[in-house]
Amino acid sequence: MRLLIFITILTGSFLSMFQDSLGQNVKGLSEFSRDQLFLHRHLEQEKCATPWILHYLHQEKKPHSEDDLAVKREIEREILLEELPKGVVKRFKENNSFETASRSLMDYSFTSPSGLFVLHFDLDGIDAVDSTDVDSSGTPDYIEKAALAAEYSLRLMTEELGYRNPIPSGGQYHLYFEEFGFYGYTIESTNGTDIYLHSTFRGFPKNDHPDGDQLGALYVTIAHELKHAIQYVTNEWQGEAGSFKWIEMDATMMEEVVYDEVNDYYNYLYSGSIFTDPDEATPGAYSHVTWSIYFSERFGQNFWVEVWNQFSEVSELPYIEAVRRQLEDESTSFEEEHLRNHLWHMTSGDQLGDIGFGFEERAFYPNATIEDVYTRLPDSALTLSPIDKYAARYIVVEPEPGQTGVLEVTLTSENPGLGAVLGGWFKNGTTKEYLIPPSKTQSLLEVITDWPIADLEKVAIVIGSFSDFVGTSTAAVTSYIPEEHSLSQNYPNPFNPLTTIRFELAISEPVSLELFDMTGKRILTLVERTLTAGVHRVEFSGEGLASGIYLYRLTTPSFSETKSMTLIK
Repeated sequence: MRLLIFITILTGSFLSMFQDSLGQNVKGLSEFSRDQLFLHRHLEQEKCATPWILHYLHQEKKPHSEDDLAVKREIEREILLEELPKGVVKRFKENNSFETASRSLMDYSFTSPSGLFVLHFDLDGIDAVDSTDVDSSGTPDYIEKAALAAEYSLRLMTEELGYRNPIPSGGQYHLYFEEFGFYGYTIESTNGTDIYLHSTFRGFPKNDHPDGDQLGALYVTIAHELKHAIQYVTNEWQGEAGSFKWIEMDATMMEEVVYDEVNDYYNYLYSGSIFTDPDEATPGAYSHVTWSIYFSERFGQNFWVEVWNQFSEVSELPYIEAVRRQLEDESTSFEEEHLRNHLWHMTSGDQLGDIGFGFEERAFYPNATIEDVYTRLPDSALTLSPIDKYAARYIVVEPEPGQTGVLEVTLTSENPGLGAVLGGWFKNGTTKEYLIPPSKTQSLLEVITDWPIADLEKVAIVIGSFSDFVGTSTAAVTSYIPEEHSLSQNYPNPFNPLTTIRFELAISEPVSLELFDMTGKRILTLVERTLTAGVHRVEFSGEGLASGIYLYRLTTPSFSETKSMTLIK
């Protein structure tokens, strides 16, 4: 019972009772509907025992401070040796002789076709694998398929993606098959690390693999544990990058990268995930795996390779700092991408309709937990409870017909650190996003969009925190109507080749926006139609034009103004 309590606390995302309101259908699991309770609860089989083992090893070293732990404690208790998988116990009890203990663990072995992997297994007893041998090769099909999966996973991660190879040059990697209450685990050995896998995967949660749940679970567990082996050879699980939540999120993401068709990770998205609990800060181990998937889908699989390359150089580098540095190389910021990451989560599922961008498998993800839905612009600012750093609140506004102006959003907080991103669905079928990055110095952010409220069906609003304490905050979603017409200077200026022209209309009127050269010859008509009151932006490309000074003129029945712009090539 004490062990179960420990598991419950350490990996609560697996053992929590799922709420009826979160019931969703998952691709390939057609026997469940979106109105039913999602029943896949990991009551007997936990994802990975690697954090347990690391925790035990570090507590045995009796560190002087919490910072000395590679895997940070999730609870204040000791882990007993007898509570670990029996393969680990056997190794430790045999005077920590990994080599001696390994030889006596299993009766049979099989070497993979490439010679890189040696798989150890039993054919009888509690640890026995399925002995079915359809091709009469003398080796169980289960073991042969595991060997091929190991070779494929290693090749994809090291040769195609570029992660470090956990197998020493000229060496072999050992896999062991055992009956235990986990999918698998990775442990230090004289070879660097060894991997243990469940011997049957019978009774484990469902997945989408076309050849059945058992093989699906086997394949993704091999990918998961090999990523742990790569983590170890990269920085030996040191520093924050070796903490429970980060290494498990990273390894679970690799399951989707290597075996996209399995989707075992779907089982972890229905309790404690960003979808169901956006107010829980990242990282969140298995249930926050989609936070990592966002970056691999948006920037490519090489993104995480480069992040882990940083840990090989500086093992103690904070995880988010490594992500932040890589995003700078991608010409963006952590704040901008974390907010957009939340917008992808908020707009997954089917409750808001397809925004046209987001996760590749967003239609099969849960509906997000939305804090408030307003069927008109709120009459007053919304008071938000304190938001934890890297957590968020989700709000939906559906303007009622007849509302005019453009959308204005104002964020206030006790301390700087709030940011937001808007996702807009328009009546013409288009969708847009609008980012409001946080300020390091300002606790008041006021943004006037160019989104006419009359054209909007609904707006999804993510409000995120990037501060340890922003305190009580408010969000005002209002209509902005200019007091008079105006034409702004284009930006950037000078430009090459793109620039934006912004203007405001106090009333709805026919509008003409034209471009002229310095002789007064009209070159282009950028706008020629009636526009609503509010803020408008027009992007202009100078591609095909010579460098020089040009004039642009805004004309309505009641207003006319001309400004100049400079194109430099």
